[in-house]
Amino acid sequence: MSLKQKLSFLKWLDPFNYVDLLLARVWPVGEKKNWKDELVYNLSYIGFAFLFAFIIYSLLGFGLGTHSPLVVVVGKSMEPAYYEGDVLVLRGVNESQVSAPEVKLENESLYETPLVEFASPRYYYNSDSALDTNSIEFKNGQIVPISRSGSVVVYFSSYRFEPVIHRVVAKIKAKDGWYALTKGDNSQTNRFIDQDCGKVVPQLNYAERPCISLYAAKVSDLDGKAVFLIPRVGLIKLWLFDYLPKALSGRN
Repeated sequence: MSLKQKLSFLKWLDPFNYVDLLLARVWPVGEKKNWKDELVYNLSYIGFAFLFAFIIYSLLGFGLGTHSPLVVVVGKSMEPAYYEGDVLVLRGVNESQVSAPEVKLENESLYETPLVEFASPRYYYNSDSALDTNSIEFKNGQIVPISRSGSVVVYFSSYRFEPVIHRVVAKIKAKDGWYALTKGDNSQTNRFIDQDCGKVVPQLNYAERPCISLYAAKVSDLDGKAVFLIPRVGLIKLWLFDYLPKALSGRN
C-alpha cells in the first residue's frame, strides 16, 4: 500500500471534501448558468467550508479531550523530530499519560515558583562547541539527565504570550500538583530549559535572562501531547497568515 493510500483517510479531516459533496447535490456540474449563480456558488462554498472546518475541529477536540486538537509547528526548536509546517494532533492528558523522569518534591509548592528556587540545570559544551543542557539537579538531590524520551506537549507561555511545542524533560510531583519542565530538542536553537529564567520578578513579568516560561507548566493546564504527525501541510497556513503578512508589512 502506497503512502498516499495509507493517508487517504485524512480527506475526512478536510472541510472542502464535505463542501464538495454537499454542493454537488445542490449545483450539479454544468448547472451554474450565469455570473449570479457563480457568485452564489462561490460564497456558499466559502461559507460552508468555514462551517465544516469549525464542526470538524470541535468534534476532534471533544473526541481527543482538548480544546486544541491540531497545532502547527512554528520554528526549528523541535528538529529533527518535527519541522516547521508539520501539523500535530494532540490528545488531552493527565499526569499518568505524560512520559518523563519523575521527581518528588512533595513538600514544595511550585505555583509561580521560579526554577532557581527548586532546581539547577547543569550545562556543558557539546561537540559543536555550543552550550547545552546535560542534566537537572533538584532540591532533593535527585539528578535527571536530559533526553529526548519524554512526551512532546503543548502549553501556553504567559511570559511569551504564545503556545509552545516542546518536550517534557522532567515531571515533578509537588505539594500542589504535577508540573513539567520542558525543552526544545534542537540544541542549536534551544540550549536551555524553557523555565531557566534566573531570578524572576512576577509583578513586572521580568526574568533575569532570556527564557520561554517563567514557571514550570502545570500538567493539568497542558493543551495536550502529540500523538500523530501530519508532515508539512501546515506550511500553507504559515505562508498565508504569518510569512506573507510579515513580508507585506516589511517586518522580519
